[in-house]
Amino acid sequence: MRKLLTAILIICLLIGIPLMIIDRIDTGNGTFKIPSGYKKIKIDLQEKVRKNELIYEKELKVPTRVNIMVQCDSDSKSFLHVSSEKKILGNSKKEEDYQINKLTGNSSMSMTYILQPGKYSITITNPKVEGTVMLGYNEKAVETSEYERLSKIDSGDLNNPPEGYEKVYSADLSGLNCKQEGVYTLTLDRTQKIGISVYTNTTKGNVSVDFIGDSSNFTGLVYPGISNICDQLITTQTKGTYVFKLNCEDADGQVVIYMKK
Repeated sequence: MRKLLTAILIICLLIGIPLMIIDRIDTGNGTFKIPSGYKKIKIDLQEKVRKNELIYEKELKVPTRVNIMVQCDSDSKSFLHVSSEKKILGNSKKEEDYQINKLTGNSSMSMTYILQPGKYSITITNPKVEGTVMLGYNEKAVETSEYERLSKIDSGDLNNPPEGYEKVYSADLSGLNCKQEGVYTLTLDRTQKIGISVYTNTTKGNVSVDFIGDSSNFTGLVYPGISNICDQLITTQTKGTYVFKLNCEDADGQVVIYMKK
């Protein structure tokens, strides 16, 4: 049985900020908030039991960045499976399993994939219970030069940040063991749009990077074998202090954090 990834990227959307327009979709049990620009798939859990039921499939003609956002208003556990015919950049596998927890309002599960041309699909497994899963997705073609840059990172060359991004932290992970260690602090004196890129080329052990603040928490920005690349995460943050925290145990390779302010 595949190991289920349950560490979820929690996003606190800043309502009222023009850079992030929120769609509100009311169901009988609460409000889902999926950003404008995402296509939406609504799954009624009470309709039937599902086991690896296909809910979306697409044949990609060019390298594509796929963003997926999931919310759920049920306490019962459902499971999402994402698979690709071709390699997923930054991932040692062609598929991934996620446990869907109850996430509504300003909290969601979010995944980003850089996929090669070919077919990819999303399936769901769920019990027959009261509730709804709301899935949002968008797809954007990746330019050739951008795909080549990301391919270099995927091959282990971490010194390939996007244009305009500056290195704020790097470390050799060999022999480094730490838990929630603050490695870089960002202080904002006003509401500001920032960009985050985190890369690692570790091949063993445990490594993860979190971005923790008063208004937003992004956890598991990278995680070996599952996502070695977090590229150009754009977010608008309010005035305050934010800390990148590193978790590392028995790992090798390097980790690098870049930012655009």
